[in-house]
Amino acid sequence: MTTRKSKGSSTAELEKALLGDAMTFGKALMGLRELYALSQGEMGKRVGLSKQHVCDIEKERRSVSPAKAATIARKLGHPEAYFVRLALQGRINHDGLKFKVSLEAA
Repeated sequence: MTTRKSKGSSTAELEKALLGDAMTFGKALMGLRELYALSQGEMGKRVGLSKQHVCDIEKERRSVSPAKAATIARKLGHPEAYFVRLALQGRINHDGLKFKVSLEAA
């Protein structure tokens, strides 16, 4: 029997293992909402958005700014850099650019 050393499981590593590179801000928000068993209205109250805005983000009809992504991450207790990266990647993808976003703390 062989065992591999675990490198730890960061949110990004878990995302890649489960979904490849397909995670979006909307999918992340929906996943957390479902994990916490919240309605869209309840999630909206928690993060400072309307129910419709949450729905539009989850359905990829609206995007969020990097600043709003950081605020949402803080309110949900998740890493800001991860949510900001997803928001930026979404904007780049929307514009049809073939780039992959990575962030590091300043």
